[in-house]
Amino acid sequence: MRQREPLTEEQREAALRDIRGPDPVAIVEAAKLLSADSSTTARLLELLASEERVEVRQGILYALTWHGDVSLWDLMIRILSDQKEHPKVRGQAAECISYMFDKKEGSSQRPHGIPKDREPADVLDAVRAEVHARSEGKLFNLLMEFVFGLRGYDEFPEDAFERFTSLLADPAFWKHEDIWPFLREIGDRWTLLSSSQREQLRPLLIANFDKGSNPVGAFVIGELLGGRYGDEAALDALSSLAGVASMPARAFVPHGLGVLARETRNGKLRKRAVLVLRHLEKSEIEEVRSEAGLALRKIGIPEVHE
Repeated sequence: MRQREPLTEEQREAALRDIRGPDPVAIVEAAKLLSADSSTTARLLELLASEERVEVRQGILYALTWHGDVSLWDLMIRILSDQKEHPKVRGQAAECISYMFDKKEGSSQRPHGIPKDREPADVLDAVRAEVHARSEGKLFNLLMEFVFGLRGYDEFPEDAFERFTSLLADPAFWKHEDIWPFLREIGDRWTLLSSSQREQLRPLLIANFDKGSNPVGAFVIGELLGGRYGDEAALDALSSLAGVASMPARAFVPHGLGVLARETRNGKLRKRAVLVLRHLEKSEIEEVRSEAGLALRKIGIPEVHE
């Protein structure tokens, strides 16, 4: 994580007010500003302890992620493991954990309890055994072992990729509550994947969008489609899922569309994504309407009031 100049006192205080305010767009902008000033870590932790609103908690965790403070490791693990937390909050905690690994790039230090000398493909074999045994306690350590193992590669190992796609095709994988961080990790290690591997993943992600017992999986897949793929085929897939995916997964389609609209450089693609979000603002499902409105506000488009 790169070092940046601290904010001025005036900027800092304004951002700390905005991040706990009512405007979701202002919260996002405040989080970006506060991410540049690690002197705010202690105050952000105080806010996190008292705030329950999803967007505020996510914004605080985003800012803390970029502070690069490895002493936050245990906190992030607790949030990641807490199934009462909203998927957006848990997803941000997972991203922070991934960045903590990146901060130690090149170091031989491993987190406590992570074994050495097992290849990523072997770790994924162990993951399959755990999901079939319906084990609740070992997946997080296996995730960390998988993450650490991938650090030794410039390309995603083909044998590990074959194991991973096999897992995605296995219904038992999706029935487990805690498999979604493995999906998140694929997004975080996107540069290791070849173009061919990415295209092999795409249909598996789309087909299983609403198959997980934990809706966080749908949230992560939406981000992958909108942010990592971010092309016309991804937009077509999200548009289709908006009409056919089951709840609660369907409510996360607008998030994926919003990510695509914010990150694409293709004006026509952005316009199409916005049109789909406008349509979803009129959905019969309250959660879909709400998420569509939030996604539009985050890309700077006001709600339509009828």
